[in-house]
Amino acid sequence: MAISWIMNYGPNLRGCILGAPAFSIKLYIPLALPFLRLLGRFSSQQFVTSYVRSSLLTRNKKEAALYDEDALITKKIGVNILVGLFDSAQNFFKRLKDFEVPVIIFTAENDYIVDNKYHYTFHKNISSSVKSHIVLPGFRHAIFHENDQDKIIFPSREFIKKRFNSDSMSLPMVIPQPRSHTVEEYKKLLDKGSVINQMYYQVYRWVLVHIGGKSKGVSTGLKYGFDSGVSLDYVYNNKPSGSGFVGKLIDKVYLNSVGWRGIKNRKKNLKKTLSRIMGFLYNENVQPVILDVAAGAGRYLFEVQNEEKRAVQLYINDVDNASLDAAKKIAGEYNSTTTKFINNDVFDTRLEWSFSQRPNIIVISGLFELYENNLHVHQVLSILYELLENNGYLVYTGQPWHPQLEIIGRLLNNRKGQRWVMRRRIQSELDQLIESSGFNKLNTEIEDVGIFTVSFAQKKNDTFM
Repeated sequence: MAISWIMNYGPNLRGCILGAPAFSIKLYIPLALPFLRLLGRFSSQQFVTSYVRSSLLTRNKKEAALYDEDALITKKIGVNILVGLFDSAQNFFKRLKDFEVPVIIFTAENDYIVDNKYHYTFHKNISSSVKSHIVLPGFRHAIFHENDQDKIIFPSREFIKKRFNSDSMSLPMVIPQPRSHTVEEYKKLLDKGSVINQMYYQVYRWVLVHIGGKSKGVSTGLKYGFDSGVSLDYVYNNKPSGSGFVGKLIDKVYLNSVGWRGIKNRKKNLKKTLSRIMGFLYNENVQPVILDVAAGAGRYLFEVQNEEKRAVQLYINDVDNASLDAAKKIAGEYNSTTTKFINNDVFDTRLEWSFSQRPNIIVISGLFELYENNLHVHQVLSILYELLENNGYLVYTGQPWHPQLEIIGRLLNNRKGQRWVMRRRIQSELDQLIESSGFNKLNTEIEDVGIFTVSFAQKKNDTFM
């Protein structure tokens, strides 16, 4: 849980201590994990009984007796907890280089509960400049309830002292450095790859166009771009459609892909975040004035406006005319009379913006990953900082990880008809970009898979939450 939190939220920590982390629990029954997955499909209230005895946890007889006598320790473990643990570990082990926090890892030599080989893999592959791995001879899993506590306390104390005597906490930089491993990913995707790789994706693309095109969602993406507001609005609607039974079946699979599931949950988090911020403004008797600089069709904004009993002014901006046309149509469906439409390219820093009411909420969603250069993104953020009302809020989305980054970059087209290649930013890099532009980050929401984040920051130098 600690590692997932650090990976997904990018907190500015001085360091962390991991005591026999459960990256992978030992399951002694063959095919236990597939069975647990199957069991979990029938109900979220399934439990299994733990095989763990106190003697497997510690050599300390006093601590073992306390464990056995503790009425609050249950042997029942939720199947969803076990499966969720395995899935979370599998996800973050695919992106260990994203982990940058100084860390000390303790491994119990005789651990009967977790698989220690993952501790070595973790230590070897993380990007932390300060990291150490200590194997505790003879120790069992409950290392903080074991004999010889000095072997844990002394190195932990030294680690903590050094971390708090260090000035190495991440401070806002003028322009934060891009993480080299994500840049390498990006360059690799830009490169067409081997001839065999190119042929593979050419065949894949042919199948996508001629067979996948029977799906309404796929055909919309092919026509307008899979990153376009029109395509995203279709995903948000989440109603499978297509040519015949096969088309609808393909569309159902398409809409249920992990990326689009994450996008739909990102929408929920956007609405949740906006509702929270509007509550702050209403408490100060201030009308929300929302500018979305790349709104697409803007359906979620009209939903927010419609669900709110008090007045909300919207500025819908998008560089894509097809998306703006869709937004105007949706505005009519919601009878929105307090919406204005703008056709600016937010990444054109030469443009002038004008408003009858300055926005006190600016949303920038799904854009950062389209631009590799941190300097360019920083310039745009600086302009948005000036546009925003004093004490106003910036809502921004991130994509710290995506399991389908390669297939998207090699197979799908963007709204410009080019390959949809993205350079992901881990959350700490993204937050540094925001803070280096003058904002103070306040919060982050993330969906279950950990692909998309929704954060907000305030244009104020003395805000703490």
